[in-house]
Amino acid sequence: MAAKFTYDCTNKLFILKPGVTSLDAKTEFYSAIKYDWIHDAPVGESVPDIRLMHHLFPIESIGGQPIGGGQTISPYYNLLYGWRIRPPEENSALSIVGNIITAEGDEPFVPTVGAYNTFVTYVVSSNSITSETGAGTLTADEVWDLTNGIEPSLTPRQAMRLFAAALAGKTSIADGVRTFRDVADTKDRITVEVDGTGNRTATTVDGS
Repeated sequence: MAAKFTYDCTNKLFILKPGVTSLDAKTEFYSAIKYDWIHDAPVGESVPDIRLMHHLFPIESIGGQPIGGGQTISPYYNLLYGWRIRPPEENSALSIVGNIITAEGDEPFVPTVGAYNTFVTYVVSSNSITSETGAGTLTADEVWDLTNGIEPSLTPRQAMRLFAAALAGKTSIADGVRTFRDVADTKDRITVEVDGTGNRTATTVDGS
């Protein structure tokens, strides 16, 4: 089903095919990968040595939860286990519709093999919030600061900061305390105390 890319499982790469200038993160990327993994190989690909089920599923979907007022958190597609995307082997301008990130916090794209120039742009909501049809109009700050939007006393803005820290921030562990830093590495976002078997016994968060 992966009509716009092929797989290099050895090097953990999704390789975009020549001529591809746009990629929808949900339908043409995540859903295509999920379909191929279920079927254990890309349909229509003459690559008999690809057995995708021999590998851990390389991407997870984050977000999509309703937060009230006809609003949902826009989904993020998180590349796992070192998987990356390689642009087509040609000079190109590539438009990505949606949010693609990596578990390591770096760029999801790697350079082409040849000396080509690729310009990548992302078409995403500036607020990382999706409005459902017919919903009332809210300002950007109202959306971000909806009281009790995710959990009691946790707004969408604060939740997204915690998500980013847990997924992409630096971590450290010492004396049974694990710390997750913000992506900019300026403050501790999540501090977790664990016992000898790794169970969380206390958690402190800072989404400010």
